[in-house]
Amino acid sequence: MEYLVVVHRDRPDGPCGVTVPDLPGCFSAGDTLAEALANVREAIALYAEDVLESAEPVAEPSTEIDPDGGIVAAVPLDDGLLSE
Repeated sequence: MEYLVVVHRDRPDGPCGVTVPDLPGCFSAGDTLAEALANVREAIALYAEDVLESAEPVAEPSTEIDPDGGIVAAVPLDDGLLSE
């Protein structure tokens, strides 16, 4: 399974911000693209853990998202991450 994320970067050599449109409030950042994607993968795991503890379902990933001025990337997740 993978979530589509949007990466925003103000300058080519600057830090990256990453949002997960399917998971409201789930975001992360990093000094490099690789770091930002690794960090958002962790943010998705923490988000899922919080949602599952509240007995709510975690939103399924979309197959298309609006890049909203950024670039779209896919973040793969371990099987079973989003289930109890």
